[in-house]
Order: sequence, then structure tokens, then C-alpha cells
Amino acid sequence: CWQVVYLCQHVEKQMTKVSLIIPSRNRIDGLLRSLDNMRATTQGIPTELIVVLDQPDQESQAAVKDMPDVKVVLMPETYRNGHPQEKWQAGYDSSEGEWVAQITDDIEMAGGWLAACLATPNKGFVSFCDPNWCGVLSTIHMCTKEYVNTVMRGRFGLPWYYVEWADNEWTARARAADALVFCKEATFIHHRHHDAQAEQHQQAEHEPALAEEHVVEAGRKAADHRGEDDHAHAVADAALADELAEPHQH
Repeated sequence: CWQVVYLCQHVEKQMTKVSLIIPSRNRIDGLLRSLDNMRATTQGIPTELIVVLDQPDQESQAAVKDMPDVKVVLMPETYRNGHPQEKWQAGYDSSEGEWVAQITDDIEMAGGWLAACLATPNKGFVSFCDPNWCGVLSTIHMCTKEYVNTVMRGRFGLPWYYVEWADNEWTARARAADALVFCKEATFIHHRHHDAQAEQHQQAEHEPALAEEHVVEAGRKAADHRGEDDHAHAVADAALADELAEPHQH
């Protein structure tokens, strides 16, 4: 009997803990939806759900305060920035996991995504697959704290950039460290796209021609996004070239 207990304790200690950090701001429906999705798609893996909120967002605070599996982090009263970068950093600073993941309150991840990411050969960084950017640009991702401390020089959130520039910096740094890895099973869809697709499916049953027009338009927009990526990479790589060439002191 004691051997079984010891084995269970040993296995538990060996399992990697992942902190899932979700910034939110006055979007309670999306937040609750994302939390349900995280619970459903990460079963069997030790996780820590961290929700980072503005202090004035009383409704969201009330909704999550009694959830035993959620750690709530409140931003300072002086915080007025609408971008998620500083909130990801605040969540990171209070996290306990060996790995940390950037999650948003408007996406749903595919089932089994976290297990697939952890099983993907990596150098401490794994990017999720945005259908528009997969294979070229890291939009949201997970990484180890060691990776944050070395490659990202201690920053899990990059508050001095717009969201798009932060995506470019994460990508450029991962490339420079030869660590840019995409997990094809870790796909996600934004709530608005998910709901639009559901509506289109219903519409297709009654108006097939109109539904086909939506599909063609969606494909065109995705192609436009990919066409812009070469320029974004060139700008990001040029801006970071000097810093990445310098050894990091830590």
C-alpha cells in the first residue's frame, strides 16, 4: 500500500504545472466562457487559472471570486491601459507554474491542446496555431519561466507596444533563440468567429449561395493577413537586431 502512495506522490511531483493567465476587462460573458473552455480542455494536467482584472470591473470580480480554482489578480487603481500586456505580466508575477500560458477572454482552445503542447519538442517556447498566422507569427503562446528570464529578459508582458508589435517581438526573439515552435494541435478560435460560423451553418441550410459568399470573403481576409506578414517581420527583426546581438546579463 505504501508503495502505491509513494508512486502517486512521485508522479504528481513530476507532472508539470501550467499557469493559464487570462486578462479581462468588462467582458464577463467571454471570461466565463474562456474559463469553462480551459477547464474542459486541460483535464489531467496540473493547472493554475489566473484571472487579471481592473479594480473598477466589479461585475467580473463578483463572478469569479467564489471559484475555488481561480486566482484573481487586481491591477492597481491607477491602471488605465486597455492592452492585455501589463495584465499578463501581473499574472506572471503571481504565478506558480513552471510553464505560463497567454490566454485571452475571447478565445476557445481545441480539446487536448495543452497536452499536445507539452508533448511537442521545444526549447521552452510553444506557440498556438492561429488559423490566419500559423507557421509565421506567434500571436499567443506558452513558455517556461526560464525562457522568460533569458530570451524575453524577464518580461512576460510587453506593455510599451501595441498588441501587434508585441506579437512581432515574441516571434523575433523566438527566431533568434532558434526556439520558434508551433503546435498544430493547439488551435483556437475567437468567440466572434465561432458564433459567426455557427450562424453561417444555420444559414447554409436555408440560403446556400449566401453562405458560400461568406466562405469566400473569409478566405480573402485570411490571405490579406498573411500577405502583410513579411513586412511585419522585417520591421520587428530590424528593431531587435542590435539588442539580440548583445549577451544578456542575468
